[in-house]
Amino acid sequence: MTKLIKKFTTFMHVSLIFLLVIDIVVGIGLAGVSIQGFNISTLVFGFIAILAFFLGYKFINMNMSSRNKLLLILIIGFSLRVLWILNVNSIPTSDFKVIYDNAGNFINGDRSIFYGTSYIGRFPHLTIITLYISLIRYVFPISNLLVIKIINLISSMIVLILINLIINALYKNKNYALIGTLIGTIFPPFISYVGVFCSENLAMPLYLLSIYLFLTAMKSKDKIKFFILCGVTLGIGNLFRMVATIVLIAYLIYILIYYKDTLLVKVKNIALIIVSYVIIICSVSSILQILKITEYPLWKGSEPKITNVLKGTNYNSFGAWNEEDAKIIEDNIDDYDKLEDLSKKIIRERLTSTSIFKLGIFYLEKFSLVWSTGDCSGVLWSQKDIDESTIKFPVKEIKNINVPLSTTFQIIYILILALVLFGLLNKNNLENIKEINLFYLIFCGYGCMYLITEAQPRYSYIACWIFIILSINGLDYLKIFKSSSITYNESL
Repeated sequence: MTKLIKKFTTFMHVSLIFLLVIDIVVGIGLAGVSIQGFNISTLVFGFIAILAFFLGYKFINMNMSSRNKLLLILIIGFSLRVLWILNVNSIPTSDFKVIYDNAGNFINGDRSIFYGTSYIGRFPHLTIITLYISLIRYVFPISNLLVIKIINLISSMIVLILINLIINALYKNKNYALIGTLIGTIFPPFISYVGVFCSENLAMPLYLLSIYLFLTAMKSKDKIKFFILCGVTLGIGNLFRMVATIVLIAYLIYILIYYKDTLLVKVKNIALIIVSYVIIICSVSSILQILKITEYPLWKGSEPKITNVLKGTNYNSFGAWNEEDAKIIEDNIDDYDKLEDLSKKIIRERLTSTSIFKLGIFYLEKFSLVWSTGDCSGVLWSQKDIDESTIKFPVKEIKNINVPLSTTFQIIYILILALVLFGLLNKNNLENIKEINLFYLIFCGYGCMYLITEAQPRYSYIACWIFIILSINGLDYLKIFKSSSITYNESL
């Protein structure tokens, strides 16, 4: 069994090395392309990022308590996020606008959006974020957009604190935890999404809190309490962004493979997490249906889930949203079974009529589409439908791809990915800190999910915090590598 576990772990690590190399190469290519949009904003963002990192590094090396160092780093992070909010007066666009507008309709007593083949009726997993925005609009009828941005800002700061706690729990090193927090302060998606009206901003801290509780449970004597809380917080996070099942599966695999105990104890711990997780989701879903707010359960709407896979197998759009599949869905949306069967038929035809080589290239391109953009398209959703003349420091849209790309953001992201790659070479930590594998499992899970379903760079935002945590393993590797090189040179 031990040999099988080692083989599985090695396969996972080697696969991630291969994918990260491709990701970094594509990321570098995008950085090169982004030079087309080089402007004063590029210099300003670069200067601020270097200044912020330099100040943070100075704080870490100052003679003061770790708590005070963390506070100073958080002040840097807070300042950068406020500057971004002031830089772009972003508004709800695309799907976010539909949610925002219908949140206003709900306040006025219109529940039709939650029924039939209306938008939320088709995608009931968006119910909670719609109700959340309804509440904000009801309590703050005038400045509700600003209130949402402030809540996003607070949420982003909580994410930094939780990253600090998780890294400290993993490595038992407060300096590493501070460095991880510092990296998080200048991490482009964490900054650019503060002004975006998406549910990930609320879900992310709950996901991370659940993971911290899971790590605490693994080493605590009072496992029952922490495993239940772990499932509850993940369940609440899933209400806002319903992709937490990947984290749940990672928990189960980790307990079965890496947690050393009897099978009975493992099953008991798994049951505690699953039951508490399911109770939260089923209870909320049932209450909403009883109150006649929603027609369908939160996990199944009037549009079959297989349509998401249908869009994800479209070669012409690299698995992203496309008009061809959207038309098929719209033409058959009133017949659930017909649409489901038709989608399966088209998916089967696409996969069986294509060579393995072409499929391989397609899925590598799709993986790169999701994971190679330095800001997870945060700038795109911040600047979309905004008059560029009103943005203090705009990021220019690149002509060939019609997406704004910041060279500065892309470089920061590439450096972090490189650290994640180096971390996979850190055999010492990979063998001694088994908990690191939980994060590799989560990364693999989201990577696989977005290979199967519709792909967008935005979708990686909910999981991008993984890179901050895993980058510390790379820093540790470089530290060991540097020390061994110095020792070797001295011996010569």
